[in-house]
Amino acid sequence: MSYIPEILIAGVFLVALITYFINKNNKDNSRKKVLLLSFREVRKKSLNLQNAVTQYLMLHDSQDEKLAEDMTYGQFLKQLKKNHATHLSEKKFVRIKSSNTLLSQRKIKALIGEQNEMLSQMEKQFENAKK
Repeated sequence: MSYIPEILIAGVFLVALITYFINKNNKDNSRKKVLLLSFREVRKKSLNLQNAVTQYLMLHDSQDEKLAEDMTYGQFLKQLKKNHATHLSEKKFVRIKSSNTLLSQRKIKALIGEQNEMLSQMEKQFENAKK
């Protein structure tokens, strides 16, 4: 008895299975690269805002000056630093780098979006207060 047809079918199936996993892995890697790039951009935005506020504080000696009704420039900078340490730390970056599930990557994408929006609002608040 010849098993050539069965061997060919199994071979084709095996090649298809390997091709599927290779393509799936490439998509996951590209998705992760986009997340890492987005995280780095938001992190850079946070550091730039912290630097701008710090420079403003040093130039104008306005640590206790009101930025808003319920916040001083010093408190604003502390809040920025705390947020950065909590959400945009190197530990988070490593966690994103090691995330492999689609669910965790979706959560991280949502976190990056929230942080970007919050930083944009804080930048506007700072720019408006400087005027």
